[in-house]
Amino acid sequence: MRVSLKIKLYTSKFMFVERSTESESAKLTEKNKGVATPRLLSQLRLVDIAIIIHLSAVAILLIFFHQGVENWPFFILGNFAFIVGLIYYIQLADRKSSKILTFFRDCYPFFIFTFVFKEIALVINILFPFWLESHLISWDLIVFGIHPTVWVQQFYRPWLTELMAFSYWSYYILFPVSGFTLYFQKDKSLYFSFVFRLSVTLLTCYFLYLFLGARGPHETLASLHLERDYVFIFDKFVKSIQDAASISGAAFPSSHVAAVWVVLIYLFRFKKWLGLTLLPLILVLTVSVVYLQYHYAVDPIAGILVVCITYPLAGILEKRFS
Repeated sequence: MRVSLKIKLYTSKFMFVERSTESESAKLTEKNKGVATPRLLSQLRLVDIAIIIHLSAVAILLIFFHQGVENWPFFILGNFAFIVGLIYYIQLADRKSSKILTFFRDCYPFFIFTFVFKEIALVINILFPFWLESHLISWDLIVFGIHPTVWVQQFYRPWLTELMAFSYWSYYILFPVSGFTLYFQKDKSLYFSFVFRLSVTLLTCYFLYLFLGARGPHETLASLHLERDYVFIFDKFVKSIQDAASISGAAFPSSHVAAVWVVLIYLFRFKKWLGLTLLPLILVLTVSVVYLQYHYAVDPIAGILVVCITYPLAGILEKRFS
């Protein structure tokens, strides 16, 4: 009887421990379920959040302001569909151990800047159904006392025009070359910081176009500009790019100038000698947007001012949330 009683006691004790273990396991499972919900936030990077905020903001504005925008519901659906697809892809790249998926997950912002820019072109007048370049022309006259794009024509020389066109065109290779240079370093932290701050700068410029839509002087001051032949390779190349990809209303601030100054800052941070080497090119590029009559003189100044705001602000966000 005593042996039987002891066996029963041990059995009861064992069953109690087993049930307790199962109970604790169930509690942990429930706890983990609660943690799984915000897991997506841990997968998102700051650049992902910046892009999602921009696309959401444009879509929300279109819900309330869409007069004159053809097929405006498709823009809203397209933006939210892209956000859903982006989130799915981020989760997929996080689960799969694939170099290709990881590469595009790390570099996708460079592939969508053009599409975001073109979307702004199609909805640019949703808030103000008129252009605001008269203010920019007035500011040029107040600051410089002249129309800079008209005044600069006295310096037109074929070789100088080609130099300006080359520096303007270099914008399109500075992004990928600088990005890949930073990406293929052993420590990618500088690359991810670069992508985030560049994205914040460009998205800020793009979003401001909805509030400060203004056409460039090549459209508004064309009657004051001399007719000129497009001289050499880069001058003709830039003209073809502008004919195909430029948009009316994206004059102020100059995203062209803002972006290359972010690039320059990171080249200095990466290799000081590299930044010093490319500094003359960036300075010429900053002037070229006026020389080639694509921007008022206040536009590149505003582009640099945008960088002075977005760069430190993005740095604060990096320190706070990365």
